Amino acid sequence: MIIIIVAAFVSALLQFTLMQSGQVITLNPGYLYYVNFTVPSGAYSISITGSYVSGGDVNAAVIFASEFSIVESNPSTMANGLWYSGNNTGATISVSLSQGSYTLIFYNSNLITRDTISVVDAITVTYSG
Repeated sequence: MIIIIVAAFVSALLQFTLMQSGQVITLNPGYLYYVNFTVPSGAYSISITGSYVSGGDVNAAVIFASEFSIVESNPSTMANGLWYSGNNTGATISVSLSQGSYTLIFYNSNLITRDTISVVDAITVTYSG
């Protein structure tokens, strides 16, 4: 007697939202807005995507969470992150990640002007696991 066993491995596509579409945040001059998030162990094919517009020039970045204190004390170092928007009025975020802890940061480098950021496409983390 021959027994054949076929095993199917089904991978679920999972997602969590960091910022909702239509969400608006206001950044005072020189201030940061940030969201910490962790991609669970066992996850693969990981990405963060979304888009935003702002009323003035704003910097945005995705960094390792362990680098947050450095960026908080010297925001110009966010340019060394995993993804960096530059100083502009909006961007599309599309970054591949691995398992670990990260921070999404928005920074208003203006010295005088308050800026408003509006999320256009929800900023989400998607992965298989």
